[in-house]
Amino acid sequence: MPYIIKNHDTKKIIEVIYNKDVDFDTRIRALSDVINIIKKDGIKRNLLIDVCNIKSLMSTIQEYDFGEKLANCKELRGCNVALLRTLQNNENKFINTVAINRGYFLKEFISRDEALSWLQVR
Repeated sequence: MPYIIKNHDTKKIIEVIYNKDVDFDTRIRALSDVINIIKKDGIKRNLLIDVCNIKSLMSTIQEYDFGEKLANCKELRGCNVALLRTLQNNENKFINTVAINRGYFLKEFISRDEALSWLQVR
């Protein structure tokens, strides 16, 4: 599976962990899974998105479209998003830029513990 979703109910955090090769359709499926959890629970969740092991297979146009989709997603409004990446590589950089420029609230982290701490005080 190119991604795993963990629903940390007690912390009100949804964690998405991407592994290896990930294309546009996979990103859309993961987003849909997150939205379904939010709708089912009826509770705003914070998100921890782990792209440390991702290899993006998306074109620049697809990255742009996905960034816009994140920013325009009404279910994600009000959610805090921590993006976990490696120091050397950020395969999500363009997606993040597009989404942030359209009002999506995201903060990047290198440390999982720091990302979780930041989300838990939100």
